[in-house]
Amino acid sequence: MENTEKLPMMGFMDSIKTVFSKLLDFNGRARRSELWWSYLAIMVASGIVQQCIANPWIGLVIAALAHLLLLAVTVRRMHDRNMSGIWPVVSFILTTYQQSYLMASGLPEKLNTVNPNPDEIFQTFNSPLIYLPTIVLMITNLVIFITCLLDSKQADNKYGQSPKYREIEAL
Repeated sequence: MENTEKLPMMGFMDSIKTVFSKLLDFNGRARRSELWWSYLAIMVASGIVQQCIANPWIGLVIAALAHLLLLAVTVRRMHDRNMSGIWPVVSFILTTYQQSYLMASGLPEKLNTVNPNPDEIFQTFNSPLIYLPTIVLMITNLVIFITCLLDSKQADNKYGQSPKYREIEAL
């Protein structure tokens, strides 16, 4: 498109402010910088908090909250590429299921014993209740990741105007 100009990249603080101001806004489009700066900040903060907490169930809740914080911006990023926002929602549901299943199976306790039994650990991961959703989750997350790496579409789409490109008024 010859009548467009590219806007400058969003900075770290602008990205964080935008994401927190649109926490429940699943409409519209988001730029790569908005997603990746906020992802970095939320994952670092979540990791630090999880390291300070000894209870794995509380860690699971914190991880779920971190993913919820990123859900809306990821949906908007998918919209920027003219894709459905269902992909991140499916990923969130499968991740929550997977982590809950592993916690309920006693995996943290099995791994934190003085002499862990590899057969017990393998048996936990060998269940179809965990490996089938994990395969679907891996494929879903790969599609999301690749989509989130791609540049914004310049043209408007059914989700709104491009957040990166702006039309220049003809004189």
